[in-house]
Amino acid sequence: MTSADNHRLPDNAIYHFCEQAKKLGVDIFRIFDALNDVDQLAVGIGAVKKAGGVVEATVCYSGDSESSSLSRPLSMLINL
Repeated sequence: MTSADNHRLPDNAIYHFCEQAKKLGVDIFRIFDALNDVDQLAVGIGAVKKAGGVVEATVCYSGDSESSSLSRPLSMLINL
């Protein structure tokens, strides 16, 4: 999770946010990281699960999946 100015929030802030959001009625949390940082995804997923919410984890992908010049091959994203 990042703040409005794209700085990473401390893990405890993410856990606190998810806990409070769940208490206020949020049930489903969509988790993504714009850079597909799996470690960051894991923090968000863990926080939502601990709060008792439902996780919808996603990876962000755009571009031509048939192109051989991708910085991250589609097969790598599928295997996540």
